[in-house]
Amino acid sequence: MAQFGDRTFLLTLPRKNPLLILNSPPLQGGAGGGRSKLSGLARVLIGTALWCALESIWSMGSLWWTSLSYTQSPHNLAILHLGQLSGPSAVTAAIVAVNGLIAEAFIAGRRKKEEGSSATSNVRDVTDGRKEEGRKKKGEGRWKKWVAYILPAGLFLVLHIVGWSLYNRPLIQEAGTGLKRGVLAWVGGFGQEGDSMTNSLLAIDKTGEIVSRYDKLKLVPLGEYIPFYEILGGIINRLSPLDTHLVPGNSKQWFNTPFGHAIVGICYDSAFAEVFRYQAANGGEFILTASNNAHYKPPMLAQHHALDVMRAIETDRWAAIATNTGYSAFVNPRGETIWKSGINTYEVRDATIYRRQTRTLYVRWGDWLTPLLLVLAGLMWLIARN
Repeated sequence: MAQFGDRTFLLTLPRKNPLLILNSPPLQGGAGGGRSKLSGLARVLIGTALWCALESIWSMGSLWWTSLSYTQSPHNLAILHLGQLSGPSAVTAAIVAVNGLIAEAFIAGRRKKEEGSSATSNVRDVTDGRKEEGRKKKGEGRWKKWVAYILPAGLFLVLHIVGWSLYNRPLIQEAGTGLKRGVLAWVGGFGQEGDSMTNSLLAIDKTGEIVSRYDKLKLVPLGEYIPFYEILGGIINRLSPLDTHLVPGNSKQWFNTPFGHAIVGICYDSAFAEVFRYQAANGGEFILTASNNAHYKPPMLAQHHALDVMRAIETDRWAAIATNTGYSAFVNPRGETIWKSGINTYEVRDATIYRRQTRTLYVRWGDWLTPLLLVLAGLMWLIARN
């Protein structure tokens, strides 16, 4: 009973635990009122879609480096083969979805435990009919709890089965497609582009002529170019003692060799899957990468190698990787490292790589999974809201 001025109010409290009151439908869902209709699966789907979308947006900029998918490279080759379906986003989606389901299972289990403990204080007030109903709900709760734990484990297993099926496809080589030792040399250097320079890979034949050239597409911010140069260029040119600066290459480049059309990446290019996908879609038959890793510590060298492994798997191509300080390597289309150099050692190794003209789903359609996840997540949200 409470009295305010000339008015008297009767206040009653339900015989429930306060925790249950807070979880009741009228108080759930914040300002909107009403309980959220999003199921655990819907929340996982929306979270996965948003994570993949953020990574996709981030990869469009110059400061892109590590996707969540790279945590699986180069050791978990089965999961990495999901990249053949939709690039790094497929691997990222698998990681987020499995961990999201595990989190939902943990939250559901803890909630059931809390609700069960809070309900024991009112057990004497429950009729026989309600006891029977409670037993049924408890059984249903146990079943839902088991399902909650089975889902992430099942998804984890299915994803690995799909990855292993892609990984275990036979590497069928066509006769005469081996790239054997010859007189052609691929040399890193600088190219001229108007008044500027490019970081380039040059193909030089036995006469010393440059027969092909690839200009690095993704330059390192501050290390190789100054951001907002178009705005700050006048001031920088006055302060800098250099007469020229590096510029990125054309995104529609071809690198032809006497052995076939190569897919090329220089150093930082390896972090951008789309650079390699585009070249593979336009006829690239094997991968060549060249990097200056002199400024990096061993963990960074391992990261760089992990990037090249993913590019080989996504495009289903053999890769020859050359660096000045490590790791140089040969990687097959399965992502297996056939040979890898040491760090800061002078090593020469002969190997045979093969031309391939296969086209994975990722090479054909690019990252189709992220838009699909966003559409499904949007539909889930609209259905729950209505």
